Amino acid sequence: TMASTTQAALLARARLVIPNGVYGHQSVASLPAGYPQFYRQAQGCHLWGEEGQVYTDYLCGYGPNILGYGDRVVEDKVEEQRKTGVDTTTGPSKVMVELAEKVVSLNPGLAWCMFAKNGNDVTTLAVTVARAATGRNNVLLQPKGYHGAGPVWTKGRPGVLDTDTAHQYEYEYNDIGS
Repeated sequence: TMASTTQAALLARARLVIPNGVYGHQSVASLPAGYPQFYRQAQGCHLWGEEGQVYTDYLCGYGPNILGYGDRVVEDKVEEQRKTGVDTTTGPSKVMVELAEKVVSLNPGLAWCMFAKNGNDVTTLAVTVARAATGRNNVLLQPKGYHGAGPVWTKGRPGVLDTDTAHQYEYEYNDIGS
């Protein structure tokens, strides 16, 4: 738990060199008390806390980790691609085109797809595409939901301008009147 000596010590150290100790959505400050902040290992659907406790990751790495941690097939393919040297270059490789073709071919009615590196980028891209398609500016946000870590999704935080969040409106889930 966060009350553990190791977890508390790591958080104290982190706060000395990282704003708030942990950046953005990885902070457990808004989660129930006792939720661990730091892990030393992950495999399948499990995470190991710094003191050896085993947890089931019901958050799935905040969403995209549907195959679990350390899936051998995925790890082998990642290693194969890494050896080409084309994984974080200025531009993509043909693998991106091949994956897009595969995704589109497996989804009837899908004409195209795009890839991004994190939830913030995907949410921002989705809003940008929706605004371009509809000509509308407004965005509905669920007040306790995670929408991304960028300024446009973090209303009220230091450094976030009113103009960053000007066209956002909150609603309560399952309340049509909100």
